[in-house]
Amino acid sequence: MTANNNGRLLTDSELNEFLTEAGMTSDRYQEHQRQKHDQAIESGNAAKARDVIWRAASDKNLINEAREPELTEDRAAALKSKLGWK
Repeated sequence: MTANNNGRLLTDSELNEFLTEAGMTSDRYQEHQRQKHDQAIESGNAAKARDVIWRAASDKNLINEAREPELTEDRAAALKSKLGWK
């Protein structure tokens, strides 16, 4: 099963993760995103780590997507601090 995401098909794994996250409380979602961030950092995937920060910050309304279409390293670090992440 797949779903369309801006012209790109989601894999079954991506779709399952989306549905799981959609059912989470905000606090649980934030913790889930922090764990995903830590995993991305441990694996050396800085782009994924920034994406996770973006998602968590968006959930907390800390980012204006129209004004900030991408995160710089400095902005990501500032958002990480606002989220209370190490």
